[in-house]
Parts: sequence; C-alpha cells; structure tokens
Amino acid sequence: MVRKVGRSKLTVRNVLLLTTVVSILPALFVIVVTGLEYGRSLEEGVQQEARRQVEGIAEIQKRSTEMLIRMLDTVAHLPAFMEGRKEEQLAFMEIFLERNPQFLNMNVTDMAGIVTVSPGLAAGTDLSDRRHIQEVLRTGYPAVGEYILARIGDIPSFSYSFPIRDRNEVMTGVLSVVYPLVGYGEVFNRLELPEGSILGVTDWQGIRLYYYPEAETNPLGVPIKGDVWAAISSDDDGGGVIRTTGSDGTGRYYAYRSLVFGEDEELYRAVVIGFPERLVTGPARVVLYRNTLLLLVAVGVAMVATVGLGRLIFTRHVSRLVRTAKAIAEGDLDARTGFGAGVAEVDLIGAAIDNLAERLTERTAERVREKEQLARSLREKELLLKEIHHRVKNNMQMILSIVHLQQNFVESADSADSADPTAIETFCRDLETRIAAIAGVHEMLYQSPDLSTIEMQLFMENLVHLVAYRHNAPEVIIRAEDIALRIETAVPLSLITAELLVNAGKYAAASSPCTVEVNLVRRGDRLVLSVDDNGPGFPEGFDVDGGKGLGFSLISALASQLKGEVKVWADGGAHIRVDIPAPDDAPETT
Repeated sequence: MVRKVGRSKLTVRNVLLLTTVVSILPALFVIVVTGLEYGRSLEEGVQQEARRQVEGIAEIQKRSTEMLIRMLDTVAHLPAFMEGRKEEQLAFMEIFLERNPQFLNMNVTDMAGIVTVSPGLAAGTDLSDRRHIQEVLRTGYPAVGEYILARIGDIPSFSYSFPIRDRNEVMTGVLSVVYPLVGYGEVFNRLELPEGSILGVTDWQGIRLYYYPEAETNPLGVPIKGDVWAAISSDDDGGGVIRTTGSDGTGRYYAYRSLVFGEDEELYRAVVIGFPERLVTGPARVVLYRNTLLLLVAVGVAMVATVGLGRLIFTRHVSRLVRTAKAIAEGDLDARTGFGAGVAEVDLIGAAIDNLAERLTERTAERVREKEQLARSLREKELLLKEIHHRVKNNMQMILSIVHLQQNFVESADSADSADPTAIETFCRDLETRIAAIAGVHEMLYQSPDLSTIEMQLFMENLVHLVAYRHNAPEVIIRAEDIALRIETAVPLSLITAELLVNAGKYAAASSPCTVEVNLVRRGDRLVLSVDDNGPGFPEGFDVDGGKGLGFSLISALASQLKGEVKVWADGGAHIRVDIPAPDDAPETT
C-alpha cells in the first residue's frame, strides 16, 4: 500500500513563533554593528593613547640627551680640558662621578681614540672601536653611542661623546661619559601603565637597551622582535602604531617613536610602548555578550508569550512588534510598541522590545558622552603637555643663562685662582645649588595634586636644608607663610633665597653663634622675602646693583624680572628685603 505524503502545513503557533524570532533579528543586527563600532572606537582610543604616551616618553629621552650633550659641552669648555691639564681633568672627573653616581665613568681620549685621562680606565686603553668615539673623530660633532658592555665590570651601558677643542678651536680629543642601562629603570618604573603593557628602548641597530617590566623573553642586549624593528627602521615619519604579537606571545598595539641626532639626523634610539589587545577586545566582548544576552532573554519571553495568544489578537500585535523592531534596526531608537493593558504575553514581548530600545538609547548616549569626555581629556592633556614644554624651555634657558654668567665671572677672575681646583669645585657647587633650586620647584610640582602651583611653606624648608647641606650654612630659622605660587614666580624666588642663604653662610658664619632668619609673607598686594643674620653686615658703601659679585647680580636681575626691588642695610648684622608684587593666586595673610 502506497501512502501519499502531502506538503506539511505550518501551524499558526509555529508561524507566530517564527515571526517572533524573525522580528528580533534586526535588533540583533543593530547590537552586533553597535558592538563592532564600539570596538573600533576603543581601538582608535587605545592607539591614540599609545601614541601620546610614546611621544611623551620620546620627548623625555630627547631632552635627556640634549641636557647630557650640553653638560659635556660645558665640561669640554673648562680651562683644564681646553688646555690639556690632565691632573685637573682627573680631579674634576672624580668629583663629578662622586656627585653624580648615575654615571659609570668619564673618559678623555686623544685623536686616535686612546684614553689619556679616566678615573675608571687605565691610560692607554684603546676606545677607538666605540661608535660614539668614531663618530666624533670622523665628524667633529657630538655623538651618541649604542649598546655596549662597559670596560668597567662588563656592565651594559650607553655612551655620549663631545669634541674637545683648544682655545684656537683645534680639536685635540674626545670627552665621553658612560651611562649604565640600569639607570633607565629609575626613570620609567614610576610610569603608571595599564596591566600587560610594555615599554622598550632600543639603540640604532634595534638592540634592546631597556624593557619594562623585566621578562626572560625580552633580555637586554639582543635585537627586538623583527617585525617591530622593521616598522621602526622603515618608517620615514619617525613614528606609528602596529598590531602584532610580542616575544612573550601577547598580542599588543605597539606605538613607536624613533629619535635622530647629529648633522645627518641618523637614528640613534627608538622608544616602543605596547598596550595589550584586551584593552579593546575585553570591553567590546562584554558589551556584545551583554546586549546579545538581553536580546536572547527578550526572544525567550516573546516566544513563551506567543503560545497563549489567539490567531487574530496575536497576529495584530506581532505586526506591531515587527514594525517597531524594523524601526529600531533602521536607527529610530525612539520607536516603542506602545502596548497598554491587554494580553499578558503580548505585553511581555512589547516590554522586552521597549527595554531593548531603552538599552540601545542609553548605549548610544553613553558612547556620545564617552567621546566627549575623551575629547576633553585629549585637549586637557595637550594643554598640559604644551605648558610643561613651555616651563621646561624657560627653565633650561634660565639655567643656561646662569651657567654662562657664572662662567664669565670665573673667566674674569685672576688666572691663578681660576686654575685652582678649589675654584672649579666652588664653580660646580654653586652651579649645582642653583640648578637644584630650580629642580626642587619641579619636584614639588609633579608631587603636588595641583600641577600648577607650589606650596612655598614646605618648599622653603626643603630649600634651606638643601643649601645648608651643600654649603655648611649656619642655623636657619624659617617663618614662611602658607602661600601658593605658580612656577613663574616660584623659580626666581627660590633662586633669590638660595643666593641669600649662600651669602649668609659665606660671610655671617664668622660670627659665633651665627643665626639666619628667613621670612616669606604677603602684605596686601605685595610679597616680602626677608633674610636677616647677626654677622658683620655689609661693607660701607655697598650697592646691590653696583656689586661685583655674581650672587647679588643674580638677585638683582631676578628681582627685576619679578618687577620687584631689593633693599639692604646693616644694623647688628646683614638685612635684605626683596619686595615683589603678589600674584593674583597668592592668598593674603594677616
């Protein structure tokens, strides 16, 4: 017997269930597209943040190199080095290394690259194979080196060199300083990077100089991963971002920045920072999974509700649901089912669709807020970075002016005194004190929650301790009021205070016991700094503006910069008053 098999008929229930499922598909599409867009937005944000971070770190590296070259320039122009006085050169180097333990060694070589003076190497040591020595001898310009194992203890190091010329500008040798790579950790370990991020520094050959955090998969002194170095060495723009897997097997976005130096602007160092891919994939997956789960819950509720509905009533409501879902899929997130009191299952489906639309609306509004917040944050960081660059530039110019001014005073002194190692030591100590006063302002600035002002009460105490330590100053009594000043006022005021304390230590220390009082107060629209001691006072006819000493010349110039005036008198000791206009942001005291 043969049975005929006709076409199967879909029941109303199955049709309604299928309709419910189909009506949710546009919303699923919206969720997927929204998740992908959110992921792309996160990826762009991570890349931008990586670029900003690597640019900031590269700028630090660039400034550090410039400061080291300027330091070598200053040393190379000292009389002892220009005139080839080896004993004085050695004495200076020993003092320099003692006071700057971050450096491993300092060398002077002749025109063949042979060591003539060095605290750490024997005279006659051949350094002609070192790249930084070769470059200076070849070009006559400053040079930076590459990854080396220092001749002292085989310590991984990096070197900087500067040509030495005599007074006729004839090159007579090379001055170099060796910087151990362990010093990088002291600078970069303070960075707060997302978990799983890395920071690396390479030399011109792609040899790893530094890697944070330390890992066995990324040792120092070996080439970095090939595809990362290929991107760095072939990029004419000097920087970019690539997405690849690191040597430790972790996928990251690697932002890099190459640094160039010298007349030929050759690559000498590269900075790489890597942010893990999970910063993008993790939040994107959470959003996608959450929205998908919400959609699945809505589908389940809708299908359960469909079972108990009649054909006519359910069909009408399903049509409304389909229209609403299509509107949402087309971007109309204000579309709602508008179901009121009726069949319970239909109300559940309508509520699920409306809830989904609300979530999508909230997600869209959240994305808009996030983009606005990201834009504000970017503007704020750009403004802050510009302000930092401006401050550093101004202070570097001030330091250079002080160095040149102090050098002029030393060179104008008696030739016998300027050849005295004690004079060189005094030159270095005074210069260190002035630079340390400026550095102290920056140190308190980055330690302060407010990056725009300095709390002068605590700063004055720290400055007094610093000067007392370096110059054996007498007992100092501090009465500084709680005044907050911007860096433009704080730096000149700190230099004035340091100079006055050094003078008190030099001339008032003959009195026993010797006491110095330092006061900083605000009186109306003026700030008054006073330094008083019970020493012998000033010589008769002393004139602040006409004095020949470097200290009071600096004090007068800095007070003039602040549009203030300096008064001195002798009455049982030396008394100095520096009166300047109070900035608008300095609080008035009583």
